Formats: sequence, C-alpha cells, structure tokens
Amino acid sequence: MARGVEESRRQALEKEPRVGSFSFLEHRPKIVFTTRGRVTGLPREKWWLPFAPDGDVVYLLEEEGDRADWVRNVLADPQVDLDGMAVVARIVDKPEEIARARELCGARCLRLGLMVGDLVERGLVVAFELHAREK
Repeated sequence: MARGVEESRRQALEKEPRVGSFSFLEHRPKIVFTTRGRVTGLPREKWWLPFAPDGDVVYLLEEEGDRADWVRNVLADPQVDLDGMAVVARIVDKPEEIARARELCGARCLRLGLMVGDLVERGLVVAFELHAREK
C-alpha cells in the first residue's frame, strides 16, 4: 500500500511546474515578450496567454504553428526579450517535452479559467530559455 501512495505522490509532483528562474510568472495572466522582425529588424512586442513556466523554461502554445509571424521571427532570430530578460527561443521537438509542456499549459489555463479549446492538444510548442541548450 505504501508503495502505491509513494508512486501517486511521485506522479503528482511530475505534473507540477519545476521551481526556477521563471516561477514568478506562474500566476500572471499574460506575459509580454519582444522579438526582432525578420524583415525589418524592428522590435515586435507580443502579449501571450497560453504559457506555462517550468523551472528555467517557459512554454508557449501557438495555434497557427510556424505560420505565426512571431514564430517566424524567432526562427530567424531566436533572441527574445521576456520581461527585461534576454531569453532564447526554440521549437520543442522532443515528444516527452511536448507532452509535459501541453500538460503544464493546459493545467495552468484551467486554473486561471482561460478557455483555450483544443490548443493544448494541437498547438505548436515553443520554449523560452535563459540560455541556449547544449545539443
């Protein structure tokens, strides 16, 4: 019986966001970030609702996928300003990380009462990190 309780606790903790550099964003209804325009080079400010901080990463969901202008901007130049912090954007492509990001974003949106429809299941997952990840 104790083993079952321990396993349940472990699984519950895995569904919680990790504590880290972006934990302060958890209870904000939106974030604001600035990309660099891929054609003009001008700053492009964007506010965003479907996101979830997870330690030193912030996950965002985009319904238009890589057709969205801001995504095309970060594909051209991954340097982004998030709340005065220099972060690096990347498209998440690992299935386990995509699943975690979707779960965290879905849970956060539910807690805040945000109606995101099927975005959690089908949206493109983009990650913002304080520094580039080693390959």
